[in-house]
Amino acid sequence: MKNIPIILVAFFFLFACANESDKDDIGIHTVKVDDKAETLKMSSIIDTVKVIPLDNREIVGSIDEIVWAADRIIILDSKRTKKIFIYSLESQLINSIESGSGEPGKFVWPYAPTLSLDKDSFYVVSDRTKRLLHYDLDGVLLDDFDISHLGQVNDMVVTKRGFAFSTKPDSQVATNIIFTDANLQITREIRASDFYDQLPFVSGIAINSFYPGEEAGHFYYQEMMSNMIFEVKDEKVISLIEIDLPDAYEVDYAKVGRSIPEVVQYARENGLVKLNDNHVYFGSNFMIDLSNSGRGALGLLDLENYQMKFISNLNNDLSILIDVNAVWGAYNNEKGKLVTVLEAPIMTRLLQSVDYSQSAYASIFDQLSIKDDYNPTIFVYELKEDFTWLFE
Repeated sequence: MKNIPIILVAFFFLFACANESDKDDIGIHTVKVDDKAETLKMSSIIDTVKVIPLDNREIVGSIDEIVWAADRIIILDSKRTKKIFIYSLESQLINSIESGSGEPGKFVWPYAPTLSLDKDSFYVVSDRTKRLLHYDLDGVLLDDFDISHLGQVNDMVVTKRGFAFSTKPDSQVATNIIFTDANLQITREIRASDFYDQLPFVSGIAINSFYPGEEAGHFYYQEMMSNMIFEVKDEKVISLIEIDLPDAYEVDYAKVGRSIPEVVQYARENGLVKLNDNHVYFGSNFMIDLSNSGRGALGLLDLENYQMKFISNLNNDLSILIDVNAVWGAYNNEKGKLVTVLEAPIMTRLLQSVDYSQSAYASIFDQLSIKDDYNPTIFVYELKEDFTWLFE
């Protein structure tokens, strides 16, 4: 027993050294954004558009997250109905899973739906009960796991060995990324703050999100109120990408303070930009949603050259759809396809008020007949295989 303090000191020393070594070994890239550069039109990177209007046997309140399996569309409405909806690829409702009130096998405040490693089932986190629920693709419950030892979980991805979870920065566990094995036992932890020269924005309601990469265990991690993106592979940070936005886009925390409401209000009033929680990785590019502060912009990050430019605005053909409500997802887990969603009232107003006659896909809009009491419409964009964007 007398040796326990010595062992603990040695453990923390080794952990600190390991973190310092990790920081020394990673690639650090600064990406400068030129907001005055020519805007790229969405139609220059999109080959085809598929429209999927969801059937109305049950009304989806909103689509907060969307996951694509081989023959299923899994939709999470975490705010209104607090349900999970499962559709076929032909938009027919297969099943819906209701929230519970704390009983076993039911989620309360669900989020982070995630496909299993073999993609024949999915997981969902139950925030209030601190459980991880496992379902087959028809919505039948398979397992119910206790994850209370992980603290306040934000998001999750599946790895080769088990899982990775992101946590809130002031949660019970002072880490940002927690790795576990298949039995939910912690195997490694990463503190994102160890990689900053100056501590980033911290708030109890900040959302930290994962964006899957090219294979299991490869993902990108981003804290909502910082312009940093961490690339993680095999449970290690391998690169750090800082999005260097123009000064006119940045929040001056010395003037504003650091609470989420203050920052968001100030950003909206002044048209400032912070990275949103809608990103998509495809091949050597990263599509980044910058619209949470009201500018209504997207960025395309070139991961080979570490350059980024804005690629859309509200008057730019297909971006009238993408900028309004970006809920990104990988279509059938293919990197060459992107997904966005529009709720029926927004779609109705767009069709009535926006001049889309010059859009490269005006015929698609002409065929849409949406009523306010309809379900949301899913748009699937297939990227051009030969697309190249030459940066200056």
